Amino acid sequence: MKKQLLVAVSLCAGFIASAMADSRVAIHYPGQSQALVLQGAANLEQQQAQQQLLARLSAFSAELRGDNDGELADLVDRVRAQLAAMRITGRQFVPLDPDWIRLRSEANRRLSGEYSVYTLSRPTSIQVVGVTTPAGPQPYQPGRDVAEYLQTHQRFSGAEKNVV
Repeated sequence: MKKQLLVAVSLCAGFIASAMADSRVAIHYPGQSQALVLQGAANLEQQQAQQQLLARLSAFSAELRGDNDGELADLVDRVRAQLAAMRITGRQFVPLDPDWIRLRSEANRRLSGEYSVYTLSRPTSIQVVGVTTPAGPQPYQPGRDVAEYLQTHQRFSGAEKNVV
């Protein structure tokens, strides 16, 4: 049961990490950058979701400590600290390719309100989050897959090997 809860914690971490930003947001694919549009209301919604998740993780850790499972509680606290350090944004993926928009009228949405558009160049690091050591930023290496990044990381006892 506790291993299943730890897997759920890791999955939640992955969900929150997908909304992570470091003051700028973009996804880089080899040879191109995809612009992202940020909306203030979506930012607030994702930040509230992060705070709710952090509160649930704190409660889960306290429950584990109450059950005298301090080792697992420490792991939950480690994941909570990783998530608390992330800057979260709400974002909308918007294709800005003129041909895509020209051929698909539904892609030419009218924007109203306040939005910010950011693009980034090639990434220099990736973020490894979960019940693994070392967690945190790792140097980005083009062509390397997830399995290769994780070969140098140790998973803690009870960690699901398919969820980081």
